[in-house]
Amino acid sequence: MIMLLTHQEELRRQLTHALHLRGHDVAIPRHREDMLTVLKDSKPELVILDLYLSDRSGAENLRLMHDHGYAGAMLVLSGPSMMPIVNVVYASGLRVTRVVQAPANLNGNYDFGDLESNIKTLLDEVGNRKRCHASIARRAYELYETEGRQEGHNVQNWLRAEQELSGGLTMRTSVP
Repeated sequence: MIMLLTHQEELRRQLTHALHLRGHDVAIPRHREDMLTVLKDSKPELVILDLYLSDRSGAENLRLMHDHGYAGAMLVLSGPSMMPIVNVVYASGLRVTRVVQAPANLNGNYDFGDLESNIKTLLDEVGNRKRCHASIARRAYELYETEGRQEGHNVQNWLRAEQELSGGLTMRTSVP
């Protein structure tokens, strides 16, 4: 699921159409007040956020999503005039996965090739993280079972599973 936040009607229409053609489900809040509800209900893997939003800025929306626990991928659409805001967003520590140039002219059909490439890359990364997390969880549970189902060792089992699956490359401090 991809959530799209933009006030630009034509961008929303074209991008939604392009994403649907490629098999993606798209959630679009009807009103800015619905953003957090849609975020909670749709649980998107990726949010595409137009920084150039009216009423409540893209940076304010980003802060709200962060404050409400959204930790998925964030693709920010920005134009050259928005770079000072992009710098503030990065400096604030808010999680932005990637910033791309927003389409400037939507009078004709916009070529979403570059944007689509970024979306595909981000969704692949999300999928890889999920598979990695699932593998670690399976291995941690195996360790729990092989060690006699001892309670209170969850973190140790998780860290050991991470280390084993990463080929011993994970450096962690020991857990007491």
